[in-house]
Amino acid sequence: MAAFAINTKYVDLPELKQKRHLNKGDTGHFSIESELQHLPIRKNNHFLFIRTDKDELIFTNDGVITTGATIIKLPTPADQITKARRNNLPPPKDRYRHTFNYKIEKPLEKNNYLNDLKYSLRVVYNFYKPESHFSQQFREINSEDYKTIVNGWIYTARTAFGKVVNALPKQNRLEFMLQAMENFGTIDFVKVPLLEGIDFLNDYVNRRIISRGKLLVATDKLIANNLKTHLDPKQVGFFDEISGNEKNIHTQALIFQKLLSLQNKTSLKDYLSQSIQSVPEIEAHFDTMFKRETWPIDLRI
Repeated sequence: MAAFAINTKYVDLPELKQKRHLNKGDTGHFSIESELQHLPIRKNNHFLFIRTDKDELIFTNDGVITTGATIIKLPTPADQITKARRNNLPPPKDRYRHTFNYKIEKPLEKNNYLNDLKYSLRVVYNFYKPESHFSQQFREINSEDYKTIVNGWIYTARTAFGKVVNALPKQNRLEFMLQAMENFGTIDFVKVPLLEGIDFLNDYVNRRIISRGKLLVATDKLIANNLKTHLDPKQVGFFDEISGNEKNIHTQALIFQKLLSLQNKTSLKDYLSQSIQSVPEIEAHFDTMFKRETWPIDLRI
């Protein structure tokens, strides 16, 4: 079943400007301007309205198109025609306004932020800027992604893996991938079950990240206990040559103290096992849906 995401940042929808979402049964219309005389949006197609909230995208409603498009050819501005002639350029392309009537099926209120869903959608592969996949008036989305958004389903294993690995500095992500290639004997992580990847990621974080965090915490305590009269702990740090930022040891140590306290309470593997067992049918659905996809590691930044 074809479905479409309609981004109300680019498609005017006054009814949604002052609301979090529209109500079930609400009706209205929206218009899309395009150089295409015919759009793929048809009567009875489902759509998802998207609105912006600061820097985030939110899926607000599931609805259905109730009529075929009303199409109007827009007049070409005279100055554009004159400019093209003056510069010996082809005439401006015709533009059309496509107006669609709709009816709201239901509001979306569960896990409806794109940032929450980005590891559960096949359409998303830019995990640092998932909004880039929806930065146009409309786009078609596959039936599996449509069901995921409408139901607010989260792929627990992939989301946990993606959030942890993509929170690492780029050099650590590269190092993790190289070590994973050596450990699993392949450069094609499609062949490696995600839960095995999570086990290896958990081990890597403990070996390479947590150990450094413990060192920072210990160093901060050493300065505070023994060198306090000579050094202000908040003034001791190190310089990152790559980013050009000065990093304060005391501040970094506070961050790792929180991380270490969480680590002592539960392991990533145990937490995921509990979460997956609570919704086994949804996790099995996602395992099938992403069986040909590699691990969600983004090396762009």
